[in-house]
Amino acid sequence: MSPRAPRASKGDRMGSRLRVLHAYKVFFPDVRGGVPTVLDALSRLAPQRFAQTILATSKRPRASTTQDGAEVETVRSLGDALSLPVSPFYPWRLWRRLAAVDVVILHAPFPLADLVLAFTTRRARALIVYWHSHVVAQRFAFRFVAPLMRMTLKRADAIVLSHPALVYPGSILEPFREKCVFAPYAVDVDKFSPSPERASAPAREKLVVACGRLVKYKGFDILIEAAHLFEGQVVIIGEGGERAALTQKIKELGLESRVRLVGLLEDGELVALLRRADAFAFPSRTSAETFGLAQLEAMACGLPVVNTRLPTAVPELARDGAEAITVPPGDAQALGQALDRLLRDDVLRARLGGAARVRALAHYAMPVYQERMARLIESCAAGAPLPRDDAP
Repeated sequence: MSPRAPRASKGDRMGSRLRVLHAYKVFFPDVRGGVPTVLDALSRLAPQRFAQTILATSKRPRASTTQDGAEVETVRSLGDALSLPVSPFYPWRLWRRLAAVDVVILHAPFPLADLVLAFTTRRARALIVYWHSHVVAQRFAFRFVAPLMRMTLKRADAIVLSHPALVYPGSILEPFREKCVFAPYAVDVDKFSPSPERASAPAREKLVVACGRLVKYKGFDILIEAAHLFEGQVVIIGEGGERAALTQKIKELGLESRVRLVGLLEDGELVALLRRADAFAFPSRTSAETFGLAQLEAMACGLPVVNTRLPTAVPELARDGAEAITVPPGDAQALGQALDRLLRDDVLRARLGGAARVRALAHYAMPVYQERMARLIESCAAGAPLPRDDAP
């Protein structure tokens, strides 16, 4: 790798704050959870140190707004194709924005932004690629966009990953391993906290909650199939392209009275539901699920988890026998049996849930994550060595 180019010092920039631009395909309120949640956390970095803008797409016309001190600007999308927004003017808007910022953070994969950033040669501007997941489902299309992504990764000053498992042999990231910085996602452990009344609540029907985008790799169809194997209610939070198929599956299996799709919830509603729940199901079925932020939020609420044995951070975040019961991905029988065991055993449920809250507090609290990211942004802007004390 060529030597890192020196950047302008804080004193050389106009104003006293670093100007940071985040590029991603969606943001609140159009989509909740996942990458938008990470973006939201980053937008709250110390405002005395950073002036931030989030550039996203939206299917609905929206004026620029300010959220927690960060400007949110959207470009109109005409729909989706291959999990990407059809937004022909996004690259042009991104290009116009580049001249006014010190640091660009591309939340990848997002090929629309690669169309611009792969060819940007102004080395006075720092580029951080925040790689959230590999392309798993659209492998054919990936062949065409991979060269652009590699050019962006080569241009990047740092590549941020939630877990080392993303840099596996043969992956698109492997040639750029020396640029990779590991920063596990975090959760607001004060907002996502247990209900003090849960332990003393009167006997009632048990409740299993799951949360995420309604897409195939999340495995919610497996959870619906598993519902026959345990007693209690199932609530699935989220929206997405699989809603119609999941609704049909619930109807076919005669589970309308036990399994509900409740759509998107505001943060307060989500926390209230997690606090009422007895267990959290995280049935993701492919390595497109790299971390599992939703299970971390459930852990912070003191919920035991049933997750899947994926070759990613998922089973390391909530560990089998410690905070979770881990089952093979795509196995409805194993998932149902694990949830049945958890719902029947009050002692096991309390032990795993208590340990989950402790682990969230000890390793995944938001202030540590935000300061880690702030130092990385400042290092890249200054051309300084990347901070290496952030491995999980």
